[in-house]
Amino acid sequence: MRLDVLSEAYLPPRLAAREDRLRALRAAEGLVAIVGPAGAGKTTLARLAFPNALWVDCGSTPSYASIRASLRGFTGGRAVVLDDFTLAQRTPQLWEHVLRLSRSGRVVLVAHPSIRGELRGAQLVEMPPYSAEELYQILEDRALQGNLPVTDKVLRFIAEKVGYPKGSGSARLALRALRYALQTAQGPVSLRHAELAFSLLEL
Repeated sequence: MRLDVLSEAYLPPRLAAREDRLRALRAAEGLVAIVGPAGAGKTTLARLAFPNALWVDCGSTPSYASIRASLRGFTGGRAVVLDDFTLAQRTPQLWEHVLRLSRSGRVVLVAHPSIRGELRGAQLVEMPPYSAEELYQILEDRALQGNLPVTDKVLRFIAEKVGYPKGSGSARLALRALRYALQTAQGPVSLRHAELAFSLLEL
């Protein structure tokens, strides 16, 4: 059993139910924005599309000076990904720098819909919340990849609980619920363990 397949750091071989977005992102040029709510797979999509990108985590380096320092030496030969761009201090100087970089290469902004109005000029790749069926595909993939002792019934229960519009549609939340259920069960997972996981998540 491999619980690492349920962690946020794990990069799956494919992003279930988002293959069309992956193709669109790889084909995009210049300034591109991946837009969607938390847990919609934005960062994973960027990691799969551009595994060799110059990566900047704007959540930990939000100022213009720190972001510019992280981008020093960029020559346009590979993509730049500004993850958690919503958390960056989006000053006019930062926007000017981003636009200048996008004229010589691909710049990808990973952003929440709350700043959609600021993304004029960017090609948008929309990442809506996951439906229950889409979450089921993701959970099933991870269960197979990690050889997890969980039944189809439990996977569907979690997917139905979290899937949009009944739930938030967050893959991150669904994967966390499955991890909690496995840790609670210490073996094969039942519906009772899944229900307990959601109580721990206060859902």
